[in-house]
Amino acid sequence: MQATTVQEYDEMIESNFSSASVMNDSSSSEDARFLEVMDDHATRTIGSIDSCLIEDELVDALESLDIATATVEQTTQLGRNSANTSLSREFPTNDRATRYKRFIDTVFYTDTMFVTGKAKSTRGYTCVQVYVSDKGFVYCHLMKGINSAEYMAALKAFCKEVGVPERLVCDPHRTQTSNEVRRFLYEVGTTLRVLERGTQWANLAERIIGMLKSGIRADLRDSNAPMVFWDYCLERRYKL
Repeated sequence: MQATTVQEYDEMIESNFSSASVMNDSSSSEDARFLEVMDDHATRTIGSIDSCLIEDELVDALESLDIATATVEQTTQLGRNSANTSLSREFPTNDRATRYKRFIDTVFYTDTMFVTGKAKSTRGYTCVQVYVSDKGFVYCHLMKGINSAEYMAALKAFCKEVGVPERLVCDPHRTQTSNEVRRFLYEVGTTLRVLERGTQWANLAERIIGMLKSGIRADLRDSNAPMVFWDYCLERRYKL
């Protein structure tokens, strides 16, 4: 066997190292590409899982919000409490708002319509409390006189039949601005607005009262009915 020289041995070692480095470079690049693909797949998978988790959390949050909204709508009384007691444990919950149908987000105007003394109705009515919204809704309550008790009965009937308005505008008459009226409106959550004297033209109920009087006269004249039946004509007229 022929002996290998030192130069040939060095060349053989160098060639072996060079081929090994080529093999290692190719495998490392392939491994890198494989790892990049796997990383992208893992990233997409994790992203989809995160999006699913976010959607689930969003659904749960919306359900919780719906439940909270329904709870507030069912339990909120939209009223005010007055501290009439010295003990905090005896601070009662005001149930004024729960006695009435709804809280109306609008402005109502009110005024009293009178009839002549000879036209007292067969049922004993001599005047009417008229409530008019800024959108044209009209409600009337017949009264046997203009006093605090009759006005409070009309106001409570209005809140029960129609609802609790956000604001109530009235003339500066003592029956409409008494402490009892102010306290009742405060408890139900209505803001009372009192017009200045001499500015009755700003009360929308004044215009509706004029229209009601004209309609009542026309109905009595067409039906040839006596004046004492004006209250029946009013009940028909304001509901039209």
